[in-house]
Amino acid sequence: MEKTIDKKQTEAYAIVKFLAFALADKNHNYEAMQFIFNDGVKTMATDGRRLHIAYTSTILDPGYWKVLSNTKTGIKLIQVDSTDFTYPNVERVIPTNCYITLDVPVRDANQMLYEVILEIKAPINFHYIEALQMDTYVVDSWKLSHSNTISDTIKLEALTKKTAVLLHAIIKPMRLNK
Repeated sequence: MEKTIDKKQTEAYAIVKFLAFALADKNHNYEAMQFIFNDGVKTMATDGRRLHIAYTSTILDPGYWKVLSNTKTGIKLIQVDSTDFTYPNVERVIPTNCYITLDVPVRDANQMLYEVILEIKAPINFHYIEALQMDTYVVDSWKLSHSNTISDTIKLEALTKKTAVLLHAIIKPMRLNK
């Protein structure tokens, strides 16, 4: 089954675009990481270094979805058979013990997140922050949470304005060679 999320469906389009941003490329070893997955409660995508979750099951039906095209006017997806692989257990990578939290307005997200991440000395790929640049009519701000240990995962969360869908962006820091 094919589905197109038109850009005019502003919030749905922004959520699917956010999810698609975290997909692994077609050369990734683990095939499941090339798909958006809906487990009936949440919809998610990961490339193994970052994880994007939207706690909604209303945009896409449960199952695996492949992005066919992602253009300025919309995102075209196709639902695929999932019998050959299993989606990774993502619950275990979502941090729970965070000691640092702050709100980052969407309009300033790139600069503020860059400064915060430099301050906590978390070595991350700053390309991952691009997915957080949503229009302010979708979300107002991201809440950043971190445990203040450079090897720990960074958690960002936001609520969409229109339907209050909880979004998570989980970013694992890069490994540093000693």
